[in-house]
Amino acid sequence: MAEFSNRLEQYIEEKHIKVSELARFCGTDRATTYKYINGKRLPAAMETVEKIGEFLRLSPREVKQLKEAYEMDRVGKSVYLSRKNVEEFFLHFPEMPPDEEQKHFMEEFTEKMDGEAGSHVIKDKKDLNRAICRMLLKEGEREDSRIYLQLQPADTFLFEFLAARADSFGRSRIEHIMCMNHDTQDVKKAADNLNNLNQIILLHASMLNYQSYYFYDNVDSHYHNLNLLPCMVLTSTQVLFFQPDDEVGILTDKPEAVEMMRRRFEKNRDACNPFLHAITNGFLEYETLSKIIYQIDCHSIQADPCVMPYLSPDMVKNYVSDPVLRQGLEGVLISYGEAWSLKSRKDARVYMTTAGLKYFMDTGLNLEIPVFTGVLFTKEDRLMILRKTVREPRCYNYILKEPLGSLPLNMHWYVTKEAGVLLFYNKKREQVYLILREPSLLHMFTDYVESMDESHYYSLEESQKILEDVLKQYEEAWA
Repeated sequence: MAEFSNRLEQYIEEKHIKVSELARFCGTDRATTYKYINGKRLPAAMETVEKIGEFLRLSPREVKQLKEAYEMDRVGKSVYLSRKNVEEFFLHFPEMPPDEEQKHFMEEFTEKMDGEAGSHVIKDKKDLNRAICRMLLKEGEREDSRIYLQLQPADTFLFEFLAARADSFGRSRIEHIMCMNHDTQDVKKAADNLNNLNQIILLHASMLNYQSYYFYDNVDSHYHNLNLLPCMVLTSTQVLFFQPDDEVGILTDKPEAVEMMRRRFEKNRDACNPFLHAITNGFLEYETLSKIIYQIDCHSIQADPCVMPYLSPDMVKNYVSDPVLRQGLEGVLISYGEAWSLKSRKDARVYMTTAGLKYFMDTGLNLEIPVFTGVLFTKEDRLMILRKTVREPRCYNYILKEPLGSLPLNMHWYVTKEAGVLLFYNKKREQVYLILREPSLLHMFTDYVESMDESHYYSLEESQKILEDVLKQYEEAWA
């Protein structure tokens, strides 16, 4: 319990506080308060920590530090930091760079290299980045373009270049092998795994034809220490080996070397597991999605409200004239209906934000409905959906507090113990579903969702009151 006690002792000494007065204010005895200070006991609830902060007249920053120290000791430092990393993932969901930024991104690295043919020694970071850009852009011009990567997503330059110049790789099939840390009890290694996911989402959001694979090992020992040139970028005509730390490497276009490494990569790939299953048309694979999203133990974290349980076939007919789209959306509704008809399905939870709820009411847009269907809910239907959410809930609806109350609109995360589904729009406003089954990351997300308490969201009664207030606001405004 060193984190909380050290922080508390520091504040008491700095502010010259008498322990007896602090104990009296918090409603505890002196002996118990001294146990807080000595690290022999933690306060029973966060309310006591807040009272301590109030009596000590701590600044908002100091109160936050005291609460964080309390949580670290309550759940364990590694667990706390893991949950914090997941929260940061949600709050800073990767966004695409602006078009103008994409246009000029890394132009200095696309200059023609001297002596491009043959083999080259890479001597520094600029040489390495230029070599990567030139070989990838050259490959992107081929009809049968294929790019093989065997490296860690932590190489942010390469991933940001692919995302920024995605239009250059419209004909490219990109396959990627990476190493996942097997020791996820180590906070840093678990965070590295989460960062892998974060980087890979950027490529899916960029609409690249990309598939990732993974194997388990100790990343530090596998990619660092005494290993020589452990990273590889391979195209149809060139292969680049490099060391990410020292940023040195070798680039060659010798056909025998390229062919040998292609065979080697494909053999390695076949021994790995797919990292994510990407679905860009939920209508075609809604049965696959329904087996995850509509499970009894599925919880959802999203900004806007869950609307699918409240749609009807008549609404689909009113909004969708294309027969193929209508059939697809009706199929989704049937799948929803079968899942929501289960009485136990109401045990599922949906966490949303007030801002996301109002965005739906103001615009008629919802991430669950693909943009290409052209569905824009009328004010009457928005009110109907919100009324049913309030009066005929199909699940438990909770309103998120800050900081989760600032979730980005372009993200839904559905999670069970068996799989997770991440839903977002790519840069062309197309729905993308990413199915995650990798155990270590899945454990981080399920642990985060299952550990959430009312410091993260309003109680069911408070949430219901917020929903009722928003409904009343729009009923009066649109009367």
